[in-house]
Amino acid sequence: MDERKLKILAAVVDEYILTGEPVGSKAISKVPGINVSAATIRNDMSVLEQLGYLEQPHTSAGRIPTFNGYRLYIDQLMTVEELSESERQRLDAMLGEEENLTEESIIQSAGKALAELTKCASVVANSAPKFSVITKVDVVPTGKRLYLILLITSNGSIKNKACRLEFDLDEEQLAFFSHYIQENLQGVSIEELSEERMEKLITALGAYMITLAPLVKGLCELSQDLLHNELTISGTKQPDLVQRL
Repeated sequence: MDERKLKILAAVVDEYILTGEPVGSKAISKVPGINVSAATIRNDMSVLEQLGYLEQPHTSAGRIPTFNGYRLYIDQLMTVEELSESERQRLDAMLGEEENLTEESIIQSAGKALAELTKCASVVANSAPKFSVITKVDVVPTGKRLYLILLITSNGSIKNKACRLEFDLDEEQLAFFSHYIQENLQGVSIEELSEERMEKLITALGAYMITLAPLVKGLCELSQDLLHNELTISGTKQPDLVQRL
């Protein structure tokens, strides 16, 4: 893509962020540094639309950025400014102590920090797309009869859960469980992990059912968490709202 089209894309994103309205060629022609006619801009915007970086809400409207348009803008076109030391300290204070951070606390703290810095409301969504699949499951011993289940999906979502068992597991049992999960769950879609499917997996454990069933149930709970959309809204006059959909 040539430099002119990149400048036009950046101008569309900037203008759309500022106004919230579809952006036309006439508005872009007034942007400093874009010294071409409105007709040329329309042609370039049409090419950007064909490439998937812009879209048109309806025939007579201007263009708005697509997800790919925003992605390209963030990766290549944004002006990056270094934070001052005072700004870094302020952000660190907003996000909390590093050793106490969890996935949920990071999301909530980041939303609050964004709302405070921009003086606008922020909405943060924490969910895995239903089409994402399980890529890895690990069980990590963390104490006497205490095990941590780690679930990772193809879209990068990570969930973990501590499970306390009635028995300590030996290396042979842990190896069996890892192989069993790999054979039965790796590559499976999150939305397919119903309680009924998990019950069948537990039954199929056979002689290992008593010792390993709590781990399978823990995986079921983690998968159900991933299926719920959680919205955290910060920066309104009301206390922060966390809503699960």
